[in-house]
Amino acid sequence: VASGHMSNVFDIGANDTPGGSLNDPNLLFTIEEPGVGTGGNWHSAALTWDGEVIILGWEPGGGSQAECEATDPDAKKSWFFYDSATGAKLGQFVLPRPQGADENCTIHNYNVVPLRSGDYVLAGGNYQAGTWVVDFTDPANAEAIAWSDPPSLGPGPFCSATSPPGCQLAGAWSSYWYNNFIYESDITEGLNVFRLSGNETAGAMQLDHLNPQTQEFTLP
Repeated sequence: VASGHMSNVFDIGANDTPGGSLNDPNLLFTIEEPGVGTGGNWHSAALTWDGEVIILGWEPGGGSQAECEATDPDAKKSWFFYDSATGAKLGQFVLPRPQGADENCTIHNYNVVPLRSGDYVLAGGNYQAGTWVVDFTDPANAEAIAWSDPPSLGPGPFCSATSPPGCQLAGAWSSYWYNNFIYESDITEGLNVFRLSGNETAGAMQLDHLNPQTQEFTLP
């Protein structure tokens, strides 16, 4: 659970660490990250399809501020990867393209491509930083394999810390992989759909439905 400056991991059913249930969850551990929780909170949490890695993102500035500038600390523009059994940090990926003072930006909503190969590939939306696809098979050396980072939409009523000029509230609210397409929900444009082909996502499972906020099966 992504909550405040801590993320909490609970046991909620029959597994290798019995003791919890849906009605009475058992807290296993919490995750805290230096720099996270200053001006924002953990926002999103996901698991790899094998359940081995936790992916966390947070939202400094509430998503309406320009928090991905070159001068911003890496913690404000990163996905973080943790061992799901212990909470130990495995690595992080920092958005490599600095955004302008008129572009609201944080890590926001994302999911993991269901690959039988055991590789880890993440697709996510980051407001005006756009949509990014990241290979984190080695979480300590995660790298971008594709992105769509459109130009700024210019001045608007948000980004008060930089006003003037400020910025519009815009960009990719969420980007999710589903059956070889990435569906991006853009605040000002609506729905954008991308097709990504490459060795990194070859053999991805075809699903009959997807709720990206709920993991309904696991891959060995």
